[in-house]
Amino acid sequence: MKKNQISEIFRIIEEYAKAYSKLEHLQKLQDSEFPKHGDQKTGIIGEFYIYQFLKGHKELKYAAHGEPWDIEYVDDSGNQIKIQVKTVLTGFSKTNTLSPIKKGWDYIYLLALDKNFHPIGFWINKYDEKLFNGREVIPSARIKDPSNIRSEGSKIFDFTNNLFKELLKKLDEND
Repeated sequence: MKKNQISEIFRIIEEYAKAYSKLEHLQKLQDSEFPKHGDQKTGIIGEFYIYQFLKGHKELKYAAHGEPWDIEYVDDSGNQIKIQVKTVLTGFSKTNTLSPIKKGWDYIYLLALDKNFHPIGFWINKYDEKLFNGREVIPSARIKDPSNIRSEGSKIFDFTNNLFKELLKKLDEND
């Protein structure tokens, strides 16, 4: 490996470390709208986007650490709604595989991000016991990559209604 290539790798690692540290700092701030827990930065960026999407709902908050959902709110009928957020950086992922999915939520929000961490796919699926097929955890499922026409995602999810434009609109409103 050439010396200048090695230097470039070290420079990029340093830039990544600075960005990672800045995200960690945001997580520690008391009044931050960024998730307080989580070391998988792609996931917490997805949670932040969905939190912004849900603004305006009553009692909107991030779940406590260890809960099987990520965000909760109270709907207009007074029901507590629990959202599981699963995010994949499809711009870099070869398999678009989600982390394991546990029971205990009302809706799962599936979010695909491009290489710049911008949303390109957003689907909402309601909880259905059939998703779990008698299991407590879905150990492996895949998200659809909207930038790849051959990408289908796991059949257990409904990918027919891509809501990413609605998400982008809400993100623009909150910016």
